[in-house]
Amino acid sequence: MSKYSKFVKKPAPDGPLSVGTEVYTRDSLTSGQKGAEAVFDKWFRTKRKHRKPILRIGGGSGSGKAQPDDTMIPTPNGPRRLDKLHIGDMVFGLNGNPIQILGVYPQGMQSTCKVTFSDGRTTRCNPEHLWYVIDTKTKERKTLSLSEILVNYKDINGYRYQLPHYEPIRYMRQDTRLDPYIMGRFMVSESSLDISIAVITGVQQLYPGLWGTPIDKRYIPNEYLYNSYSVRRRILAGIAGVPGLAMVPGEPLQIPVVSRQLADDIVAIARSLSWTAYVRPYIDDHFNVTIEVEEPIYITNIENIGETSQRCIYVDDPLHVYITEDYIPTHNTHFLKYLVDKYGWDRSECYVISYTGQSVNVLRDYGIMGTTIHSAIMIPQEELVKDADGNIIKRRGVPLTTVKFRPIPFIPPSVQLIVVDEASFLPESLEKILLKYNTPICEIGDPIQLPPVGGKQVFHMDNLDYFIEGVMRQNADSDIYRLGTAFRHQEPIDIMSYGNEVRFLYQQSSIEESFYRFLPIFKRADLIVTSTNKQRQIITDLYRKEVLGIVSPYPRAGEKMICRRNNQAMSIGDYILANGTRGVCMNTVSGSMVDKSTKTFCMDFKPDVVAGSDLYFDNLICDADFLKQPFGTNTMTAFQHPGEKFEYAHAITTHLIQGGSAPVVIFMDALSRDPEYLNRLRYTAATRATDRLYYMIPYRGEWSLQP
Repeated sequence: MSKYSKFVKKPAPDGPLSVGTEVYTRDSLTSGQKGAEAVFDKWFRTKRKHRKPILRIGGGSGSGKAQPDDTMIPTPNGPRRLDKLHIGDMVFGLNGNPIQILGVYPQGMQSTCKVTFSDGRTTRCNPEHLWYVIDTKTKERKTLSLSEILVNYKDINGYRYQLPHYEPIRYMRQDTRLDPYIMGRFMVSESSLDISIAVITGVQQLYPGLWGTPIDKRYIPNEYLYNSYSVRRRILAGIAGVPGLAMVPGEPLQIPVVSRQLADDIVAIARSLSWTAYVRPYIDDHFNVTIEVEEPIYITNIENIGETSQRCIYVDDPLHVYITEDYIPTHNTHFLKYLVDKYGWDRSECYVISYTGQSVNVLRDYGIMGTTIHSAIMIPQEELVKDADGNIIKRRGVPLTTVKFRPIPFIPPSVQLIVVDEASFLPESLEKILLKYNTPICEIGDPIQLPPVGGKQVFHMDNLDYFIEGVMRQNADSDIYRLGTAFRHQEPIDIMSYGNEVRFLYQQSSIEESFYRFLPIFKRADLIVTSTNKQRQIITDLYRKEVLGIVSPYPRAGEKMICRRNNQAMSIGDYILANGTRGVCMNTVSGSMVDKSTKTFCMDFKPDVVAGSDLYFDNLICDADFLKQPFGTNTMTAFQHPGEKFEYAHAITTHLIQGGSAPVVIFMDALSRDPEYLNRLRYTAATRATDRLYYMIPYRGEWSLQP
C-alpha cells in the first residue's frame, strides 16, 4: 500500500508570505492598480455578506516607474546607459553585490523630474518612480512614489526623507599598472619636486599621457575608478596623503585639489565606498572635496524638467532596490506584494498559488512565497497502470504504477483567502475544487493569454470584476504593443505600417527552409518562440547542429535546457525545480556517462532565475530516454521512468514561455482552425519581446495572417 493511498490532513504552511522588510504605501501604485485595490478592499470586507466567493482582476504588470534612457547605471564592469542594459545583465543592490536584471520595460516619452540630494547627488525619474526611504518623522522605512514625496519632503524641521545606507559597491578586481597609493600621490603633486623618483619613473613609463597632463587637468583613470574596494580606498589614501585613511564619523576629510575633473572623480570613488562626498569652490580656482562617513543623505529638491524617453528595470532583489547614477538607491514594486504587505498575511492565512511551478518561481522573484496549486490542495496517490481492456500492465513481472493527484477534503480554517496568480491557466475543474473549501478566492492574471492546456478556461474578459489598464513590457507607442493589441482585439494587421521594432518575415515552404533562409536572425535572437511542438523540435535540432555544432543527443556545457516536471522536493534558495524552469546545463554529458541500466545521466543545472548567483542544482539525475523523445509526448507522466524530465530550450513553444520575455524575439507563427485561440497565441508570443520582434508569417501556398 502506498503511503499516499489515503487522504491526509495538510497543515497550513509556516513562515512569512511576503519576503522583504520594506513598507509599501498606496501611492506606490499606478492609477490602475489603485482602482484594483479599491475593488479588492470592498469585496474582501463584504465578501460573505454579498456571497461572492470569487473576485477576478485582469491586466498585466503595472508600468510607468521609470528613468531616462541615458541614465548611467553602475555595473560590475563600469557604468552603462540604462537603454543598453538587457535581461540577464548585472547591476548592484543595497548590499553592494551584483544583482541580475529580470525585466526591462521601455516606457516611451515620460514627464521627468530632477531629484537633488543633500550632498549634491542628482538623478532623474518620472513622478511615479518609487523610492525606498526612511521617514525621519515616523522612523519607518517606506517605499514611496516621487509624487508622494513631493507633497511633504520639506517641513519646518528640515528635510523629511532620507536614503537608506548601502554597502560599498563591489566592482570586479582588475590589475593596475601602478600602485594605487602612488598614483594617488601623483594626482595632487604640484611638480616633479614633490614626489619621489619611484613615482616619477612609474608614471612616466606606465602612463605617459597622464604624466604630461597639467595638474589642473588631472583625472583618475577608469581602471582605478571601477576597481575593487581596496584599490579605490588606497588611491584615495594616496590623494589625501594618509596611508591608513581611517575615516571617523563626525570628522570630515578635506582634500583640496586644482582639477575639477579630479574633484569629481574623488567624489565618485567616495560615494562608491558608501561615503558622503561633495565639492565646494576653494580659493584661487582650487576645489575642496569633503568626505564624511555615516552622514545621512536627504532629498532636498524636486523639479520638473520636461519630458524624456524612459524605461524601467526589474531586478532580482528581495527589496527590489538597485543602485542608479551617482550611487543612489532606487526602487520598483509589484501589486500583489503590495496587497500582501498591506494586510500582513502570513502563509497560514493566505494561500498564493499558481498552476505552474515556473509561475511560482516568478512570484518568488517578486518576494511572494507562493506555491503550486497541486502542492497546496492535492495529495499524490499511486495507481496501477492498465491497458484499454482494464488489464494491469507489467514490466518484467512488476506491475507498473503512475501517480494521480486527488484533492484534499479541506484546508485549515486559518486560511482567510486564496489568491490564484496567472489565472488564465486555471481550468474549470480546479476552480470547482477550490470553491468547495468555502474560502474567498481572488484570481489575478491576463485573460487574453493562452488558456489552460486541458479543460475549460474560467478567467476571461467577460467575467472580470476589474481590469487594470496598462502596458506590460513596452510603452504604448511601441510597435510591439500595437501588434499585440491588434491580436488581442482580433483586428486586421497591416504589416506595412510597422517599423523597426516589428519586422515581418515570410516563412518558406518548410520549417527547415525557413530556418536556413533566416539563419543569421535565428543566431542573434535572444528567444525563439514557436507555435507548435513540431516547429520547436525541428528548429531545436537544426540550432544544435548548425549554430552550436553539436551532434550528440546529450547536452553540452552551456546549452539551454528546460525542466518539464515539478519536483517540490528539489529547491535552491527560494526556487523549486519547476515545470517551465529554464536555465543552462553546466557540464558536458557524453554517451559513456549514461547509466545503461536506469537510462539516466547526471547534470548540473543553473536556472536563469539565479544566473547572477553561485546557486545551481548539483548532480541532478535526469531521464535520458525522455530527453531523446520528440517534444510534446506524454512520457513525462510515466513515473516509472527514473530521473528529472528535461528538454532542450533553444526554441520554446508559446505555452512554455508565458511569463517570460527577452530583448530580441523571433516568433514562428502557424495557422490554426480556431481563430480565437490563434489570436491569443499570437498576442502571448508577440508580447514576449521588449525591444524587437521578428514575426514569421505562416506559409500555406501563400503567406497569410488569416486562419
